[in-house]
Amino acid sequence: MDTTVRYECSLSPLMLARAIAELNEPDNNLDRLKAIDRLKVNFDVEKYGPLLKEDDAFILRFLRARKFDQRKALKLLQKYHTIRTELPEVFNRVREPERLATIMNSGTLYFSNGRTKTGSWVLMFKPGPMNDIISAYDVVAYSVLCIEKLLENEEYQICGSVTIDDLKDFNLTSLSNLPASKLRKMFDLWQDSMPIRIMPIHILNESKVFSALFRLIQPFMKKKIKQKLRLHGSCFAELHDSVENHLLPSCLGGTGPDPIEASAIWLQQLSKM
Repeated sequence: MDTTVRYECSLSPLMLARAIAELNEPDNNLDRLKAIDRLKVNFDVEKYGPLLKEDDAFILRFLRARKFDQRKALKLLQKYHTIRTELPEVFNRVREPERLATIMNSGTLYFSNGRTKTGSWVLMFKPGPMNDIISAYDVVAYSVLCIEKLLENEEYQICGSVTIDDLKDFNLTSLSNLPASKLRKMFDLWQDSMPIRIMPIHILNESKVFSALFRLIQPFMKKKIKQKLRLHGSCFAELHDSVENHLLPSCLGGTGPDPIEASAIWLQQLSKM
C-alpha cells in the first residue's frame, strides 16, 4: 500500500494569494498535485539519474521557480541534477561543510537577520575580506549550502532574496586562476540550476575592478539578470529606499550588526533550520 504523504498547502491566505498572482500557482491543491506528478513523471531518470528527493515539497520548488511552466520547470530540475557533476569543486565542499569554516566566520557572505517590507530575504556579499584562503568555490559552495536550507521555507520560494554586493576593496585575485569554463558553470548554477527567485541585485562601491569583472561575466549573464542589476557607487540612498536600515551594516549606512557579528547570527539561525 502506498503510504506517501502528499503535499497539503499550509501557506497563509496572503502568501497563497501572492503565489497565485506572481507565480501562477494553482488555487487548489488537486491541480497543484497534478502539476507535481506531471513534472516528476517527465523527469528522465535514465538520462539524469535518480531524483535527489522525490517528495512533493521538493518538486514544488521547481514549479514555483518557473511560474508553473512545465517545460521550464523540467529543464531547471534537470540542470539542478547535472550541475552537481559539472562543478565537483563546489559540491564536494557542500557535502563536506567543515571545509567552509573559514568563509562561514569571515563576514564575506551571510543573510541579514530579518526580511524586507516586501518579504524578501537579504543576501549580503562582501568579497573584500577574500584572500588566498577563501576561494570562489568556497563562496559558491557556502551560498548553495545556505540557500538549500532556506528553500525548505515555502515563503522563501515565493518571496526570494535581494542581493547586496559590497565591492569595496575587492580585487580579482580570487578569480585569477579560475578557468572561464568554471566561471560560466557557476553562473549557470544561479541562473539555470537552482529553484530560486532572484530579486534586485544591488552593487555598491563598484570601481574599475567591477568594470573588468563585468566584461568577464557579461557574456554569461542572461537579460533578466542584467535587468535586476542596480549600480549605486558610494551613494546608498536608493538602496535604503528598498532595504530597511536594520538589515544593513553601519558601513552601508545601516543600523544592523557589522558583517562579522551578522555572520555569527546567521550561522546560529542556519544551525536551527
